[in-house]
Amino acid sequence: MPGSNRESVSREWLVKNIQQGHGPLGAAYPDVAYGMEGDTPSFLWLISNGLNDPEHPDFGGWGGRYRLYLPSLDSSAGILPPRPNWPVDQPETRSFWTNSEDSVISLVDNKGYKNIQATIWRWREDFQNDFAARIIWTHAEYKQANHPPVPALAIPDHFTVKSGETFHLNADGTSDPDGDSMSYLWFQYPEAGTYKGYVSFSPYSPNLYDLPVTAPTVDAPVTLHFILRVTDKGTPALSRYKRVIVTVLPKSISGYSQSGTIVKGTAALNCLNQADAEKILGQAASLTENRMEQKADAIKYRCTYTAIQKEAVSGKTGHLYYMFEKYKNDSLAKNVFDEIVFQNTNMANFNVLDNIGDNAIRHTDNENFDMIIVRKGSSIIRLKVNKLTRMTSANDLRLVAEKITGSL
Repeated sequence: MPGSNRESVSREWLVKNIQQGHGPLGAAYPDVAYGMEGDTPSFLWLISNGLNDPEHPDFGGWGGRYRLYLPSLDSSAGILPPRPNWPVDQPETRSFWTNSEDSVISLVDNKGYKNIQATIWRWREDFQNDFAARIIWTHAEYKQANHPPVPALAIPDHFTVKSGETFHLNADGTSDPDGDSMSYLWFQYPEAGTYKGYVSFSPYSPNLYDLPVTAPTVDAPVTLHFILRVTDKGTPALSRYKRVIVTVLPKSISGYSQSGTIVKGTAALNCLNQADAEKILGQAASLTENRMEQKADAIKYRCTYTAIQKEAVSGKTGHLYYMFEKYKNDSLAKNVFDEIVFQNTNMANFNVLDNIGDNAIRHTDNENFDMIIVRKGSSIIRLKVNKLTRMTSANDLRLVAEKITGSL
């Protein structure tokens, strides 16, 4: 494949690194007949390397990157001959994961490539070295073998910044179990995020363990995926990763400035993070709403996470709604909360929750929705799952509500 490192999948590489002098399993490895390890991408997703996330094929990893696709039925295409006695063709109703393309600058010829194969061969040197190391592990003592580094982050792996704001990507705390020297490399993965432009690291070098970055100027919320690749200097050189997802908000949303003492220092403004949303929904989800508005007496921030696929049995698509409200004082927030209680108190399955915030309630119909509302001081948070499925976690709904309340 043009642009790919062919040397690391050659017969010569296989003899040197796998077959000869590497124990009984290496000796049993067959010669290449058609192609080396053709179905391996399916397995590579299961290796916990800090890059792969089996719940998010669209994030990309050693096994490639994929997208959800719903094909349309075009009866005018003329691909199939007329079939008068056959059942009528029906359109596909379910999305499925299919190949996607990455744009990559090849280290072999320094040329740019954009194709589905690049989603895998861009990582080839790393996963082939990993293969070579694992063969050594089958026959060598621990001290005689190389082991992968352990990347660390001195920052959250999900956080939110404003348009044009400078932030840091920091890998302080990274270590290597063998005491090897290590190299750092930060790079953006545009295809994995919703911001498709490139973020410049200039004037800084991407091989700094602490890298200052300036967020792009945007007029709508976007996500950026940054990958930390840490490679040791052992033999074979092994790489591991960390992924940092940064949400960039416009400086002004719906005509209102994000600055001001009413929201300054409020952790909950950073919205519900994706990992917590997926715990509640019990499946992979994407951010489908993210906005803020300022009223005379409060600022309100909301976001929505939507499950990527319908739940198989019920056919429902789960949604998780989150709202954070910051009022000018405690009294205003209490009045709003008391009105919510008054409107719902006679409803079935309405309960007061203890030991969370100053006041908290939960209301569910055990079929379609489950909602928790908490007041703490001058702040109110609302978490609501719409379209309950077998995968929805009522326990995680409360745990996440407690977590956000604790940050206020």
